[in-house]
Amino acid sequence: MIFLHIPIVRPTIITHAISGSFFQKGANEFILCRSRQLELARIDEQYCLSILHSQSVFGVVLSMSLLHKQEYGRDFIVLGTDDGNINIIEFNPIIEQFLLVQTLFLCTPLIGHRDANEFIAIDN
Repeated sequence: MIFLHIPIVRPTIITHAISGSFFQKGANEFILCRSRQLELARIDEQYCLSILHSQSVFGVVLSMSLLHKQEYGRDFIVLGTDDGNINIIEFNPIIEQFLLVQTLFLCTPLIGHRDANEFIAIDN
């Protein structure tokens, strides 16, 4: 069975946002989460928010945090989703996609994961 999620209308409400260096080293970019969609954005020279990349994710994002690793020169995104997993994601500038680095099993879906996602803390 293949699951396919295609949004007809782009979500308008931003549920989560973090800033970091995802595309280029030392750049200040933003990751915006709109329900099931992740967007990489940057403020340009005219101080306008420009979307560099947009990608849908399978599942609803309940929490989003930043993981900064100096030895890699860029930041990682830590997502808590409604399937009960913690996903570590990076943006690959060569293929211009968000890629899954690692998935951590948090709990069984629909059993207490909504409360646990609120208390996830990232320590470098």
